[in-house]
Amino acid sequence: MRKTLPAAGSCLLRKSRKSECGAKHFLSRLAVRAASFALLVCFAWNVQAQDADPLLRAMKDELERSRQLHLANLDPPYFIEYRVEDTISHSIAASLGALVDTDDNAYRVPTVKVRIGNYSFDNTNHMYSDAYSGGRYDTGNMSLENDYIGFRQVLWLATDRAYKTAAEAIARKQSSLKNISLPEQLPDFSKAPPAVAILSNVKKPVSPTIWRGRIVKLSGLFSNYPRVLSSGIEMHISQSTNYVLNSEGSVLRTPEDLAFVRAGHGSGIGRK
Repeated sequence: MRKTLPAAGSCLLRKSRKSECGAKHFLSRLAVRAASFALLVCFAWNVQAQDADPLLRAMKDELERSRQLHLANLDPPYFIEYRVEDTISHSIAASLGALVDTDDNAYRVPTVKVRIGNYSFDNTNHMYSDAYSGGRYDTGNMSLENDYIGFRQVLWLATDRAYKTAAEAIARKQSSLKNISLPEQLPDFSKAPPAVAILSNVKKPVSPTIWRGRIVKLSGLFSNYPRVLSSGIEMHISQSTNYVLNSEGSVLRTPEDLAFVRAGHGSGIGRK
């Protein structure tokens, strides 16, 4: 026989269920607000990081300007990509307890790619796609100082050359394929969802003086072996920040550090 709860018990059960649903709804809203706040903080940090980095800001602003590139009788670019390798390196070589070579270097190397046409057919994947018959006015390296205007000027000149190179290349490609029937036409490029990752670009200080002493001291160990005719120790440390921006919306700033020590010797028997 089915039993029924008293009226008071039914009322308490309904209140309990309402309280449980209210608590779940409150926690759900709290989780959504917390996630929204975290995304807002992350977005604000990314914006601040871009504004605080003059190189990243210059690349972003020049890319926006380059989207408007257009020359008479030429198609506008459908894809533009900027890359910059920002590197500081230290190299030391020593032999038999004496310093042989040392080199401290720093450079910022830009690379600009411009594609004309569309994803199915553009100026790439053809002979001499990167050949350019005109003069080159852009420099191979960018300023080591955080010169926003200087960065944009280098990118502007490099983009101008890359655009004209692409225009010449697609004209040659269209001409050479005019009377050729291809059984299968594969796309020259594929679209990808944009990626955004702005990581720290702080480089750790390196003391070349301390490392020179260490490498010279280590190389002196071979002096205790008379049969060793030649020996050497090399050390290399490099700290890089790689920047990538493109017209599809990708913005990347990623660190890349490398360090190695290499030792070798040669004797009357052979070299190892």
